[in-house]
Amino acid sequence: MIRHNRLLYFLALSTLIFSCCLNAPAESPKKLRLQLDWYPDAERGGYVCASVNGYYKEAGLEVELFPASPEVGTLATMLAGRADLCLVTSDQAMMAHAQGLPVLSVMATMQHDPQGVMVHSESPVKDFSDLEGRSIAVAPGTAWFLYVTKKYHLTNVREVPLTFSVATFLSDQNYIQQVFVTSEPYVCAQHHVNVRTLLIKDTGCFPYRVVAATDQLIARDPAAMQAFVTASIKGWQKYLTDPSATDAEIKKLNPEMTQDLLNFSRKTLIAGQFVSGYTEKGETIGKLDPARLEAEYKILRDLNLITGNHDYTESYTTQFCGRN
Repeated sequence: MIRHNRLLYFLALSTLIFSCCLNAPAESPKKLRLQLDWYPDAERGGYVCASVNGYYKEAGLEVELFPASPEVGTLATMLAGRADLCLVTSDQAMMAHAQGLPVLSVMATMQHDPQGVMVHSESPVKDFSDLEGRSIAVAPGTAWFLYVTKKYHLTNVREVPLTFSVATFLSDQNYIQQVFVTSEPYVCAQHHVNVRTLLIKDTGCFPYRVVAATDQLIARDPAAMQAFVTASIKGWQKYLTDPSATDAEIKKLNPEMTQDLLNFSRKTLIAGQFVSGYTEKGETIGKLDPARLEAEYKILRDLNLITGNHDYTESYTTQFCGRN
């Protein structure tokens, strides 16, 4: 009788535990806030794609995307606690870390930066060395401009503030400005203005565009960071091959965006291998190569943008995106 009662007790207890497991609420998704470095568009399409296709949700994450504008400092937003992650360039992250800020690059948004210099097709400027004696509109504090000035011995080149518009360019045949080759050339073509572009990456200065996080977040929840990176890479892979659902969402988030511009931008990203990188060099979506980052550090030291000795290897991690 005692054995029988014990058996009934254990059966009842097992049933209760099983029932509780079945009815236990699912673990709440971990929330992450990603500060973009511009408005939603094709150049940020991988993150929108991961969101709209449910890749973040499948990874146990709830990721909120915040648009930016020229007035928004993405690193400042993250460091102020208004975002968990942000999009920057790897040289920006490296310089911030050298200043003692807890910033680390965790994955590459783009293997190669699609920034360039845009001139009118009739311009005598054929190479960066031809910028001597001319004015160029660039974003303030741009490392690549200092690099180009030094490399090509430009002693008489004038920097003017970039307005993030092509209005002046369209009306001035001599105007030269910094652009994304995936965007502004299309806008100029719509106004029947022919242009040429010089890619900054061809000068030997080729920072990554990256996702940055604080070292506190990485230490606190490395599993969430890994889930974010994996889902984001999946989002980029999907967007480059099947953009339909993502483009529809981008146009909702950014009503000024057109399908033609999205098509142009995505095709240019693919043709230039800006996101995927050069497979023959071992580059892949998301990957950070320590050798490239070392070369970047040496450039920043040479330009005195980083002063004194600094362990640049602490400004990034390959923990989540891998080295191979």
